[in-house]
Amino acid sequence: MSLSEIIRQTNLNHRIVKRRVRRMAEIGLVREKSFGRIRIYAINQENPGIRMLLNLVKKTSYEPLQE
Repeated sequence: MSLSEIIRQTNLNHRIVKRRVRRMAEIGLVREKSFGRIRIYAINQENPGIRMLLNLVKKTSYEPLQE
């Protein structure tokens, strides 16, 4: 997903999104791939913390809510 797409979907300030996404790339939470001037970001599914979070989301999204 490009920065423009992230900004459009989150409705956040360009500078804030750019800074945060680049920081997430620096620490390995997202991967960054460049195509000329365009940078595409994706969740780094090889990151152990991200894997745990994705597994938790998958597990909880399929369980029915208990009253």
